[in-house]
Amino acid sequence: MESLNREIYEETSIKLDPYKVIPITTVYIQKPACSFTYHMYFYRFTTQPMITLSDEHEDLCWHNLESTKVLLLLEGSEETMKIFQSEAKKLDLL
Repeated sequence: MESLNREIYEETSIKLDPYKVIPITTVYIQKPACSFTYHMYFYRFTTQPMITLSDEHEDLCWHNLESTKVLLLLEGSEETMKIFQSEAKKLDLL
């Protein structure tokens, strides 16, 4: 959890309350060039946070799960979004 909070803060300047971060599920991704573990979390903001992007980024935008279908994301992103949505619904988060 510490590394999640650190990465979010480094990339966006958002400080998450660690007691409000909810683990959703973990997915193991296997591709020809690499494999990795994908940890999914849920965090509900009560207000839209102010974001200051790190120098690694040029822009940002907020999306709901439905609108992510039209984005050019990593291969397999649509499946992982469906997994996230399914698991979050089981926990009554969506």
